[in-house]
Amino acid sequence: MQPECMRGAMHEQDNHLIETFFLKSGDMEMQTPGIVPPLPGGRIVSIDQPVGPRDRGQLGMPGGYAMLLAAMTSTAQAAGADTQVGASSSDTLPTVTVTGRGETAHGPTEDYVANRGTTATKTDTPIMETPQSISVVTGQQMQDQGAQTLQDALRYSAGVRSDAYGLDSRGDWSFIRGVEPTQYQDGMRVFFDFFSNVRPEVYAIERVEILRGPGSTLFGQGSTGGTVNVVSKRPQARPHREIDVQLGNYDRRQVGVDLTGPLTTDGDLLYRFIGVGRDSETQVDFTESDRWLLAPSLTWQPTDRTNLTLLVNIQRDTGTVTTAFPPWSGTLLPNPNGEIGTERFTSEPDFDRFDNSQDAVGWQFEHALDAMWTVRQNMRYSHSSVDYRTLYPDVFSNPQNPFVDAAQRKVFRFGYIREQQDDAWTLDNQMQADWDWGFTRHTVLVGLDYSHDRIQRRQGFSVDTNPFDLFDPVYGSFTAPVALHEPDTSIQQVGVYFQDQIRLGQKWILSGGFRHDWASTEVEGGTNAEDEALTGRVGLVHLFENGLAPFVGYSQSFTPITFTDVFNRPYEPIRGEQVEVGLRYQPPGSNSLYTAALYDITEQNRLSPDPNNPFNDIQLGEANIWGIELDAHANITRSIDLIANYAYTHARTSDGVNSDRYIAEVPAHVASGWLRYSFDAGALRGLSVGGGLRYVGESHDEPGLLDIPSVTLLDAMVAYETGRWRVALNGTNITDETYIASCLSRGDCWYGSRATVVGSVTYSF
Repeated sequence: MQPECMRGAMHEQDNHLIETFFLKSGDMEMQTPGIVPPLPGGRIVSIDQPVGPRDRGQLGMPGGYAMLLAAMTSTAQAAGADTQVGASSSDTLPTVTVTGRGETAHGPTEDYVANRGTTATKTDTPIMETPQSISVVTGQQMQDQGAQTLQDALRYSAGVRSDAYGLDSRGDWSFIRGVEPTQYQDGMRVFFDFFSNVRPEVYAIERVEILRGPGSTLFGQGSTGGTVNVVSKRPQARPHREIDVQLGNYDRRQVGVDLTGPLTTDGDLLYRFIGVGRDSETQVDFTESDRWLLAPSLTWQPTDRTNLTLLVNIQRDTGTVTTAFPPWSGTLLPNPNGEIGTERFTSEPDFDRFDNSQDAVGWQFEHALDAMWTVRQNMRYSHSSVDYRTLYPDVFSNPQNPFVDAAQRKVFRFGYIREQQDDAWTLDNQMQADWDWGFTRHTVLVGLDYSHDRIQRRQGFSVDTNPFDLFDPVYGSFTAPVALHEPDTSIQQVGVYFQDQIRLGQKWILSGGFRHDWASTEVEGGTNAEDEALTGRVGLVHLFENGLAPFVGYSQSFTPITFTDVFNRPYEPIRGEQVEVGLRYQPPGSNSLYTAALYDITEQNRLSPDPNNPFNDIQLGEANIWGIELDAHANITRSIDLIANYAYTHARTSDGVNSDRYIAEVPAHVASGWLRYSFDAGALRGLSVGGGLRYVGESHDEPGLLDIPSVTLLDAMVAYETGRWRVALNGTNITDETYIASCLSRGDCWYGSRATVVGSVTYSF
């Protein structure tokens, strides 16, 4: 199909008149960056945005650019002789090279395959050149799969158990390689304490990067299992405005607005505004999940060497607690009264709440001093608060038989209240140098980062001895807890780090680095803890011409625990190390990425349930986790997109307290696959259909007394796009399976999410 070329804005630069052209093919606009060499009369043609990966098959080839230039020529000729694109007297086009900006690790992608990332290196690095497993959940994938939470977005990621605690309105809980990951946003830590921060809004996320294995060499406080880095949507040079309306079961109603583009004619000032309003219930009786969000951002680019982006996030979440903490009996194990329903609410309707708020502001600054040196500074300040109050069954005092009646129906309840405020500062200063030395090419990163979080908290417990019927509840009679002030806690960390990515010739990439951290936790009137650690990483990648890239790496982790035990005593930092070997494959000229990896993790001081106190955690001597991961993201044809992965995880305690036991909630086998087919011709053009299977194998509690059965879940989507409109229907767990996500040795179980169906209409203008 001959593309159509549309003319855009003109501006002057370096004594040339630059004119922007937008290439269109059918209803889909495609753009590619770069500047065609000056034309007669001093005019330059600028193609001003990245080509989408789906279009690389055509536009990435010389013939595709010939089509582009031909379209530009015909458009320019129609406008006048002085705008012709290099036409000669024989009407033969000269040979012209268009250089593109391509994908960046912070920008959008148009399908499921991302080729660059920052979480593994803090630099914009091709994934093929990274000596550690990393995967990216793109914005397109989140949209197609109808992700409502960050936890949903991770469902089809290799090595990730995204619903470790099932449906839980209090947070996004997951495991990577058998360990809870550390969560970051835009490269800076966001969670310092349980329940103290809002859950990120998927509509405001550009992509999610998942680093599997330790990342402490760059981030300091990084989990042994991995790091989840949420990348916020940023201002774009290409104007885009949309309104998104969603309706779903459980009375879900949501409206989203996303507006972005230039504020000035020369494009040096860009804006973005994202707003979300949601009113929704959940599968649990008497529970709500409401939200409103305002996320404005502004980018200033005074020169081609300087970029400053300001990011603001104002979010209010109001709701109730979906977690019922039901006992083993009536969920995993039989009960003479049948099953406890997934809709069961075990708290009190007029008392229960889980309200979060956050006001955050920050910036991301970058300036190229010269061709070698670049300086960056990332900063964020956030003020967060939570009002959390609930009641839940006392299944912990006697997990085998928590009932207070012979009929095995009624239990006592605990009451809990927590009022907390967090003020957190994070600051990351970086200097990057790129230079050649002999046959080597170096990218050196030197940095210093700092974080400080001050926690003010009131907390209270109560024991409600009014028997509560789990099978036929009657509400209104309970003993409420009283919140008392607790000592303020101050958490600080300072780290200095160094990294060198060395390209040896054209085929070898050697990466290495180290970091030293000083961390402290100060409890008002209590015991203070100070820790420091030196961590390192080294890795090697070899690039073959056929698209194969084997890699090997060693990395360490250092994770200070920022909360205390029930006796207000600090924990020792968790330390870990990983050895990993892997193989990536990216067939030349394709838009696909395949990865296989084998890893072995050793972790010290892992937290484990206290066998003598169900409300406390103790630290293990050592845990060992090893496994195999297979991952595929592929644009097989222009119409077919595929995601497939499998992970085998062997996770056991290996020394110390509770040695040689299962690590709780970690299934040995997890697999998933998602396929989307898009019709690009004929009467069905614009229609896309997709479906996915998620398999979670059998898991155990830590002593190995409970076996949580495997489950297979089915998801599906259908969408239709025409002109400015997109209409979609998404369903997760569409067969409405009732399943147990996990059960803990302390006595409680967690239900997974039931069937969820959401319809959406998006209008772009």
